[in-house]
Amino acid sequence: MKLRIRVPRHSLRLAKALSQTVKYTLFVSGILCLGWCGISSAKTNLYQHYEGRALTRLLRGEPVRPWWDQAQLFGDNFRKVVAAGQESAGPVPKELIANRIPVRPAIHARSSRFVAAEADLVGRIDIPAIHISAVVLEGVSASTLRLALGHIPGTARPGDAGNVGIAGHRDTFFRGLSKIAKNDEIVLTTLNGSYRYRVESLSVVGPVETSVLEPSPQPSLTLVTCYPFHYIGPALQRFIVRAYEVSQP
Repeated sequence: MKLRIRVPRHSLRLAKALSQTVKYTLFVSGILCLGWCGISSAKTNLYQHYEGRALTRLLRGEPVRPWWDQAQLFGDNFRKVVAAGQESAGPVPKELIANRIPVRPAIHARSSRFVAAEADLVGRIDIPAIHISAVVLEGVSASTLRLALGHIPGTARPGDAGNVGIAGHRDTFFRGLSKIAKNDEIVLTTLNGSYRYRVESLSVVGPVETSVLEPSPQPSLTLVTCYPFHYIGPALQRFIVRAYEVSQP
């Protein structure tokens, strides 16, 4: 004898409605997550592009206009052009579309004893062998490392004697460090000049190991990122690249 259990129709409708709600909620959440990732990536890429161009112009001795000034200028001039068009059908006076926001003067080479503020532009690092090229800012705050590599406070400034420390995320700018090899060349370009380094050693240390950032008698560069590279979640170790400055020919 078979026992049949009858489920009320309203319970079936409720279960179906609940299933649909969960499905749509997960779908919308996925779209929002993808959108947030896309916006964050676009913001980082635009920032790198702008700061890279700014560094190039500063090295040429040319003035640089902050991006927020450019946005303000565009908005102001757009409103003036619209107002002029409403008042007269004639041509818009040239002075209304002239660039009237003063530019920052070119920043010349600064003293090696210059004390940088958080997120100041330090330079750009290039590692041709693994196709890494990224702007370096001062500091290692979360907001700074979302946009660029960070010069570790307390370590030497590029061009000074000692050990220059630079940190970056393993899933963004330093993703390629997993393929770096001994003797690879690293170029650090700053407003004071360019410095060439050659990779001497690779190592993995604990997250609180700070001896790798101690001053060195020979000008050196230390790159720091989280390890393992493909680990999901907060990494338990740090990957260290130590390079020494190469004498200029």
